Amino acid sequence: MSTDSADPHCLLVMRRGSISSFKERGARNTLLNIPDSQKEIGVIAASAGNHALALAYHGQLLNINVTVVMPKIAPIMKVQNCKVFGANVIVAGTDLGEVTSLFTLLTF
Repeated sequence: MSTDSADPHCLLVMRRGSISSFKERGARNTLLNIPDSQKEIGVIAASAGNHALALAYHGQLLNINVTVVMPKIAPIMKVQNCKVFGANVIVAGTDLGEVTSLFTLLTF
């Protein structure tokens, strides 16, 4: 995927960490540092929970559209909270591997 501002997608890569607060800080930092042209388009990410929640929450605060692709096994409260925070939530796939495959199809 290109970093060209004309590119219609901004790809956010999920990184696993042992402390979920890193996901929140990382999500906010990433959203603050993407080009304005990408902020207007929005972002999409694959996550089973914490990363999705962090993006949804900070996306709402920063007025950036967020789409998260989550597996069917994601905790219902995390799915619901992402929706409450204004994210477009796509629930598909039985595990994170299948979600990542769908995510790749959506972004490329």
